[in-house]
Amino acid sequence: MKRADLFAYSDEEPVCPHVLEFQAIAWSSGDEDDVDGEEEDEEDEEDEEEEARHGGDGDNLAFVVRVFGVTAEGRSVALAIRAFTPYFYIKVAPHWTPGQTRALKDFITSHKKLGVLLVRSVSKKDFYGFRNGKADTFLRIDCRSLKASKIMAYKLQKPVQGRGIAFPAGEISLYESNIEPIIRFMHMRDIQPAGWLAVSRKDLAPSSESRCSMSFGTSWNKVTALNQRHDSAPFLLASFDIECNSSHGDFPTPKKDYSKLAMELKAACKELNANTSEYAVKGFLRRCLEHAFVGGGCGDIQGISRVHLRDPAAKLPAKLPLIIDDLYAGLVGKKSVPADPLKVLNAALPRVEGDAIIQIGVTFGIYGGPLVSTKDARHIFVLGGCTEVPGATVHVCSSERDLIVKWAAFVGAMDPDLLMGYNIIGFDME
Repeated sequence: MKRADLFAYSDEEPVCPHVLEFQAIAWSSGDEDDVDGEEEDEEDEEDEEEEARHGGDGDNLAFVVRVFGVTAEGRSVALAIRAFTPYFYIKVAPHWTPGQTRALKDFITSHKKLGVLLVRSVSKKDFYGFRNGKADTFLRIDCRSLKASKIMAYKLQKPVQGRGIAFPAGEISLYESNIEPIIRFMHMRDIQPAGWLAVSRKDLAPSSESRCSMSFGTSWNKVTALNQRHDSAPFLLASFDIECNSSHGDFPTPKKDYSKLAMELKAACKELNANTSEYAVKGFLRRCLEHAFVGGGCGDIQGISRVHLRDPAAKLPAKLPLIIDDLYAGLVGKKSVPADPLKVLNAALPRVEGDAIIQIGVTFGIYGGPLVSTKDARHIFVLGGCTEVPGATVHVCSSERDLIVKWAAFVGAMDPDLLMGYNIIGFDME
């Protein structure tokens, strides 16, 4: 079963005859290795300014915007948007001479290997202060990557030397250096974050960077906003829930550690007589740890649960006396800065066994439409089998690994647009 089975399209149909239109659902951006091999338009190659912006001797990082969405037919889309260069401004102070301005431009352009692409003078209006509509001169610095932009902005806040002219720290005023480039891109293309987008088929380059139904790359100035569209694409929703056994009798956690043992040791130490000697307390802590790992034979140990290790053959470390010293300091508080018992246990003792996943349930639905047929909508992956579940498809798995792998492969084939669930951020997704 796969995503296409739930929608009225076939994998064999033409993907995009003329124009790709889809509704955006998620965005990401950042620097990536510049492996773009797409050919530029001839008019771009002839444009000296564009050549300067996209050429140069910068590093291999380039800023990339990625948007994911869904077409009106239900196909999932991944689009890598390239060639948008992060930039910021420097205000040319009124008292600077032309020589100082040239010196500053020379200093900035000398960082081409860092990723600086272009420095040019522009006329803009300053948002701050009363200017009576007057425009000021700014230097616009275009960089290949966000990393290069941030490094260059940092350098310009320090003392700058250029052609023998010194700019002390604070002399150079930066503008818009903290604006995220993805926000600037959306603003320049008049894009709504959850709106409809369009790209001409001739401006799309096929890509294999995504498992979506369609995956392409394009240039930033080829993306058009369809703000006149107000309908909603048929997003595929997946609601899931993970059920676990507790290996230590406490509430299941995504990453098991020694939290329960640390709390039990703290409670046990509180029950000791206040006049108990340090030697006796440390002996008590040793017996508690031996009881937790070995069990039995310690009649004075109450409330300490057995610990199950990921490696059953693991034993208490030889440096146990040092561990007990740190536990004593943390639990009895004889040091000005006592050690955290949980950190002591997690750092020094073998890894504990995690809580085994016994089942994962997932239900599919289409936003703005009815649920798909019951058997297609509800699936449960179980460890070792279970009784029949009316209205659901049961997937029997032989091991926890088998369960996780099969569920992940199934969800990957279904390619949902949204994953939902109760408390999944605090547990299931971890």
